[in-house]
Amino acid sequence: MTNASQTTSLTQPSQIEVLSTDVLPLAYNASALLQSGETVTSVATTLTDTTSPATQGPVVLPDVPLTTTSGGSQIIRGSSLVVGHTYLLIWTVTLSSGAVLGQGTWIRQPF
Repeated sequence: MTNASQTTSLTQPSQIEVLSTDVLPLAYNASALLQSGETVTSVATTLTDTTSPATQGPVVLPDVPLTTTSGGSQIIRGSSLVVGHTYLLIWTVTLSSGAVLGQGTWIRQPF
């Protein structure tokens, strides 16, 4: 979805695998997207199980995202995921100009 103040796309890589024993810190760096003098004011994340209609819905993450002036980070714990399921992590990044950036990362828990 795109309008004057919001942009959404997939991260690179667009999909990662997280094993049940993994504790994976993911970082979002918006520095290449910032205008001169612009900073990141907040980062929010939502993790959603997208495997089937019966399991779809948000997953509660035990760690809150951290915000820096050029992006943020979120820890994903494999122990919070269900084996064989696929998830979509959405980053919502608000800039000092009021613009909102959205990025998605697919996460798969293979075993």
